[in-house]
Amino acid sequence: GVYVVTAEPREVGRRLAIIAGARPAEAGSIALGRCWIRLLTPDAFAERFPGSQVPQAPCLAAFAVRVADLQRARETVAPGLVVPAPAPCGGFWVDAPLAGGCVVEFTG
Repeated sequence: GVYVVTAEPREVGRRLAIIAGARPAEAGSIALGRCWIRLLTPDAFAERFPGSQVPQAPCLAAFAVRVADLQRARETVAPGLVVPAPAPCGGFWVDAPLAGGCVVEFTG
């Protein structure tokens, strides 16, 4: 899935749903089969990824990757160089400056 930061999540969500041929699944989210797009205001992004610099909107600010083994992913992601932050989903995320310019969230 991807996280898009925008000042106008409702309008951007409406447009993206049309382009993707999908319907919004819930407020601020578009379901695309096994994938999704979540639209966040800058404040919601700051709440979701505390401590991460909020990017200038609009932009694709983060993406989520589902892995089979979260512990193995933690051990593999730049051991000793990156301290992953816990994510509400039980996974973890790596901040944009350490992940090539975009927050990367790992989920199980």
